[in-house]
Formats: sequence, structure tokens, C-alpha cells
Amino acid sequence: MHGELAVAFAVLLRLLWSGTQKSLAPSRLKSLISVKAPQFTGFAQHDAQEFMAFLLDGLHEDLNRIKSKPYIENAESDGRPDEVVAEESWKRYKLRNDSIVVDLFQGQYKSTVVCPECHKVSINFDPFLYLSVPLPKKLKMFVVHLFYRDPYKSPVRLVLRLCFDARVEDMKDEIYRKTGILPKNQRVLEVYNRKIYKFYTKGDSLTDINPKDQIFVFEILDKEVAKEPVAEVAVVQRVLMPFPVTVCSSCGKECVAEQEKLKRCTRCFRVGYCNQTCQKNHWEQHKASCKFCLDLVGQPFVLSVPESQATFSQLCNLMEAYSRHSVNVFQPPVESAKHTFSAPHSSTLSTSISSAGDVQDNRMCDEDNATEKSRHDSGEVIMDENSTDSTEKWSVSSLSPPTPGVTQPLPVGTAQGGHRMEDGTNSSEMCMFNIVTVNPYGETHMSKTAQVFEDKGDEPLDLSTVYHLAMDWKNDRKQGSYVLVESKDIEYTANEGGPNYDPLEEDNITLDQCLQLFTEPEVLSPQEAWYCPSCKEHRQATKELSLWRLPVVLIIQLKRFSFTRLIFRDKIDKMVEFPVSGLDVSKYCCSPLIQEDKPPLYDLFAVINHHGGMLGGHYTAFARCTDLSDTMASEVGWRLFDDSRVVPFPENRVVIPSAYMLFYRRRGVDFHVHIALRTCNMTEVAPLTSKKLQKDTENLLDREYSAQQAVDSNMCDNAPSVPPRDDLVSIMSNLAYSPTCDIDTVD
Repeated sequence: MHGELAVAFAVLLRLLWSGTQKSLAPSRLKSLISVKAPQFTGFAQHDAQEFMAFLLDGLHEDLNRIKSKPYIENAESDGRPDEVVAEESWKRYKLRNDSIVVDLFQGQYKSTVVCPECHKVSINFDPFLYLSVPLPKKLKMFVVHLFYRDPYKSPVRLVLRLCFDARVEDMKDEIYRKTGILPKNQRVLEVYNRKIYKFYTKGDSLTDINPKDQIFVFEILDKEVAKEPVAEVAVVQRVLMPFPVTVCSSCGKECVAEQEKLKRCTRCFRVGYCNQTCQKNHWEQHKASCKFCLDLVGQPFVLSVPESQATFSQLCNLMEAYSRHSVNVFQPPVESAKHTFSAPHSSTLSTSISSAGDVQDNRMCDEDNATEKSRHDSGEVIMDENSTDSTEKWSVSSLSPPTPGVTQPLPVGTAQGGHRMEDGTNSSEMCMFNIVTVNPYGETHMSKTAQVFEDKGDEPLDLSTVYHLAMDWKNDRKQGSYVLVESKDIEYTANEGGPNYDPLEEDNITLDQCLQLFTEPEVLSPQEAWYCPSCKEHRQATKELSLWRLPVVLIIQLKRFSFTRLIFRDKIDKMVEFPVSGLDVSKYCCSPLIQEDKPPLYDLFAVINHHGGMLGGHYTAFARCTDLSDTMASEVGWRLFDDSRVVPFPENRVVIPSAYMLFYRRRGVDFHVHIALRTCNMTEVAPLTSKKLQKDTENLLDREYSAQQAVDSNMCDNAPSVPPRDDLVSIMSNLAYSPTCDIDTVD
């Protein structure tokens, strides 16, 4: 900016320190900056960090001691020691950039990038003006149930601590760290009302998951391990006959004694009545929902098997084993004398699967039987009895240990074990459940005839076009062979060493945590992919930052603002605890120049606070005047700067949740310009500027002097006296033409 910004800033500082006025509006400096940066025009709210970065960069250019900048190339590591490469990079940078801003504010960090494919390591040393450190995002606890590929292993309950805006990839990565299961072999789904509510695919957000939601994760067989294609199916469990009714749907009477058992509707089997009178009274209310459908039982699951081994017997074995995690199953002894289809009963069912996929009473649903249908529609059909005699009253909960006749899970891989009888009976007929294709909601397809799988011996089933299946338990007691099925809570094994469950993490954040996040490795996003010179392609490499050369004045920006949903920004108002004195950054610095017995300590001297949100806010500041010889001491104590109000402020109240930018001074390092000049080797002093440059500087000062006087006279009658012109010339000469010094060598 041809020195204009530096001159205006120097005049402003001299006016502020003149002590002639309580407050001063820097309108001249703002108007000058607005000419070069139109985004700061007007009175809209702007980011203090953006303004500070522009101001320091402009001052650096105006005060740069290098007037003719040579062309330089980046220093490549090429296997050389870090100390050599870092020093070479810093010297090359100083060939083009050498000012008081570099001496005081700029440091150097080490950037290490590793290619995930060829593992090439690229190391660069770059300067920094400030550290923009991320805040740990709000944490949220997720409880998931992990089901292993081996169905006989107990599920594991995992408590995961993830970011509040985590995605499904973050959950898979955390499960991988805990269990070793590769993310590509995990299937994450949400279960609601005993069916699969949602499959989580790549990029899906987890923000909508509530603490009470059921999240299941299933391990899938890796096709690289199987060395062949793998068939994968999602299975829901249903029962062919709805569960018995114990309360009259009309009068609410509860069935207690055997003689009082209720009679059920022969079309839907979901309601029961004491007598035909109750049925007729309730018919108008019930007929709209009188439709037969299968009840869900237990919990759904996902299984996988090599396609060459996907036989009916193997599929039944796997389904049965997985189902036992969420259901109790008991198979009573077969009593053919009592339970056959030829047994005389007014509502004996001959089940079949129609195009609508519902198991229906053929007698009741026969379109040719118009009389029977009309009687049912008018509410005159005699109801079906709930159960048979008391010998059928099986208590599922009392079936442990299992008695003879209980079907036990068979080892995975046992061909047709327990499904094909010795007399040659087809195993699909003797299986305890049917295997039927369903839609993603666990309902039988309405647009086509449901596919019922049958046993084809050793021939694998064709599952290439099928993903959603249902295992329909045969629980109809009027059939010759039936099972009793009851849902149960999942029996899981708690993960050892996991965190205690707490829906939201509410602990305060520390500055150390922010610095740790800044220096920990991260995987670059696709938009920030690194071009690997070895692969000749852009890669999502791993990048790690660490401090190398530390500045005298360390500026830290707390990244409270984050972009969400493309253009919207959110603010994190959480408290960040930061030290007022003794900030030790040695554990984040990898430079061998740092001595172990003398760790680099920093003391706070200023804070910029942001109050409010994105749509409106207000900036305030805390600051103190440190002693020249001791940064822990203050010539002037802490003050609160709030627009035109400046008042003393206690030190113990400086750390507040609104802190946005922190300014630290390195302890034990004197950064005063004049003292630094005396400690430098005078043989390295740069040549004095030409008379023309000095004359141009004086002209700038004259113009700024007159402009500032005009602005002040228009603003108020009691305008502050502008400092003598000769003092400003002396200041600008010291700032712009001081000798080059390596600040680390200053005593």
C-alpha cells in the first residue's frame, strides 16, 4: 500500500498514547483499509481475525525491508535432516519477507503429508502469522449392538463417543478401532418396531439418532476372504398366526378361566370377544382394520454366506442361529391325534400365500362363498376360539432347560442338518419357519406373488436379486407341527473399558485440547486432496502439523465458527479454559532448538471476545501493559475495552466463554525494537534508504498529519493534539529500516 497503511497506523498509535482524549474513533484508518479491501466498507459486522490478518499483512508489506524480492524455490526435504531443511526454508523466506511483523509475530511449522497408497512422505516448513486451532466438537454417546459374522458369538454392546455431527464413516472407524472389524465389512442399520427402519450408507449423518434408538451393526463376510461372491440378505422375523387375545375388544373383559376363553375374528385373528353380542357391537369400529397380516417378532438381522454355500439348509441354520439372540423358541411334541388339518373344527385353516402375501383363511376369503362373506361383513360370523384345551398352555419363559423336542441351533455349515428327515421328508416342510421374500419394510410384496424358498438339496439358492427376506415362524397350533415363539431382550456382552453412557458430553474445553487437535494427524477431504508426485494422482493423504520455530507474540484464534450445510455457519459458545500465564507449548513443538530445561512459556496480554451469534454480535477486548523486562508483570493492569468505555478489570475474570482470539508473549524474550537493535551485529545493518525514499516517507507523514487533523476537527471541538512530525519520522525509520535479527538469538 506504498506505506500509507503504516503511516496511518503509526499516527493512530501516537494519538492513542497521547493521553489527550478518553476515546478515539479510527475512522481514517478504516477508510484507508476500505479502499484496498472493499469488504470492510460500511458498518456491517466482520470477523476480527480477518481484519487483523489483513492489517498485519498490510503493515508487513509497507514495512518490508526487502525492496527488490528475488525469485526463490521451496526447499525440498529429499531425506535431509529436518534442522537443515527448516533453516534453509526460513532463510529463503526471509530473502523476500523481512519486517518487524515477521520478527515479532511469525513462526514456522512443520507439515508432514503421507500418501495412503505409495506411502511417500513429503515434509515442508512453512511460516505462520497466527494459529487457527479447532475446538473439540460437542460429543455425543451412541449405543450400538454389534453382531459378529459368527452367529453363535454373543453380540457386544458398544458405547461410542463421537462428534455431535458425526457421519456413519466415523462410527465405523470407531468400531474398527475397538473390534478390528474393517469398515467395509460393517452394515449399520436402525431398528424400529422390530423391523429395519433405515440402512446407513456412505455420507449419512448420525445427528438424528436419539439415545433410545436401536442401532445394530452386523459384520459381513469379506469377499476377499471368501475368495468368491458373497450373498448378503436382511431378514425380519414374523409369526404366521397372531398372538392370542386375552381381553375382549368390545367390553374389555379379561379372559381368566379356561371356560371364559375368547373367540377371535376368523379373518384377522387380532381381536377377541366374549360372545357374538360383543362382536356385533364392535364390528362397525373394527371392520375398517379387519385385515390379516403377520406380526413381527424378535429383531431383524443381516447375514452373509458364500454364494456357492447358500443352500436352503445352510440358510435355515444361519437364520435359526441369528434369531435365537432375540427370540425364545419351543417346539412341543407333535400330537397328531389332536392337531391335524382333518380335525373337526369350525375354523380350521389351510394356509397359503396369496398375491398380497397374507396368510388367509381360505374358507372365509373364498369369493365363491358369498353367503359366508356377507355374514362376516355384517358381523354375524361365529368367532374362532382362542386356543384349544389346557394341554396346549405352554409357558415359553419356563422352558429352560430345554426338554426333548426343543430344536437346538445347528452348527453353521452342517449340510441339511436337522432339516431333512430320515424318511426322506422334504426339509422345507419340516422346517420351523418359511423363508419368504419381502419388501424393505418387512411386508410381503403386494405387486407380485411372494417367492417361497424350498429345499433344493445341495443346489445353492439364487439370491442375486433378493436382499430382504422374512422367516415366518410356524406357530399355528392347529397344524401338526408348530413352535411357540416369544420375543426377548438381546443378550449381549458389554464392551470392557468403554466409556460410561452419557447422552451428551458437557465438560469444558481446554486450550491444550485445541492445540492437540491442531497437531494431530488428519485425513484430507476429497476437496483438499494432495497431489502425490510419486503416484501422479490426487490422494486423500494424511497430514500432520507441528510447531518448529516459535514467535515472540503468539496469536491463537479459537475456531468457534464452522460451516454447515454449505453456506450456513454455526458458532460454538462453549467455554474454553486457557491459561493467563505459563502456557507451555513444548509438547506441540518438534524443533530440537527447544531446550528441555527451558520450555517455551507464554503469558497472556490480550483477548478479543465475540458476544452474540452469526446474525448479530459485539466485540470487546481485555488487555494489559506488560513490563518490558518481565512479561508476567504489568505496568498497567487488565482493562476492559468496550467501544468507548475502558475500565479496570480483574484478572480472574478474563477467561470467559466469549473469548475468540488470544494474544501471548513469550517469556524471557525481549522484543522491544530499540533493545533488539543494540543486540544485533552492526555489520549486518542494511544500507540506509535513499534520499528519495526518505523524502517520500516524509510526504506521506505530512499528508496523514493533515488528514488526521481534518478528521479530528470535524468530529469534535476538543480534538487531540497530533504528535510532532519529527517523532513520527523517527518511528517510521526505526520500524522500516531496522537491521535483520533472528529473534531466537536475542538475549
